[in-house]
Amino acid sequence: MTNKLFQEEHPISSVFISNDLKWSVQINSAISKANQALGLIKRTFKFPNEDSIFKLYKAFVRPHLEYGVVLWRPHWKKDIKAIESVQRRATKLIPTINRLKYTERLKKLNLTTLETRRLRGDIIQMFKIVKGFDEVNWFNNVVFKNIGSDSTAPQLRSHEFVVERQLVKNCDQRHNFFINRVSTFWNRLPKDVVNSTDINSFKNKFDKLNLESYYREL
Repeated sequence: MTNKLFQEEHPISSVFISNDLKWSVQINSAISKANQALGLIKRTFKFPNEDSIFKLYKAFVRPHLEYGVVLWRPHWKKDIKAIESVQRRATKLIPTINRLKYTERLKKLNLTTLETRRLRGDIIQMFKIVKGFDEVNWFNNVVFKNIGSDSTAPQLRSHEFVVERQLVKNCDQRHNFFINRVSTFWNRLPKDVVNSTDINSFKNKFDKLNLESYYREL
């Protein structure tokens, strides 16, 4: 990759990829655009009800924080917290629940944290890749464990697509790239979920899992 900063245009947002593999440009851009959209909603709708603000947030604010997120998903806590602050602010716009704690507001709105949504997106993308719905030209091919001959790892016998986590030294970005960040959760998925025959079936089964508690255990 050259020193030039590449930008993929999109009607809603943009994904910036630089040669230093730092996502600060994309994160700051996403947060800025999301907050602008949220501010416009707040100024326009003086007395929004719960249903209207919820729909507006999902349609005009959250997409800024999620477009192309598989490419730039943050792993630093400060970045995760900064992105989450947009949704925190959005849920406080609803007068009937703005005094509740953030976790309680999410429950009332049937929402999850944005970090949990990013995990869900990664897992769905992994399913598409494993099942051949999407094709990726990997720099290093994905390696699947031969768990049938591994008697020391009974916890990995959930399905046949258990992936090897790649060991990386002195490169934080590579250490947290797509396969490495999804491997722990993906490898623990139940066999019947991974063996889904289509994407919608996988999503339906996957969404029945308690993703929040599952994620906290990782």
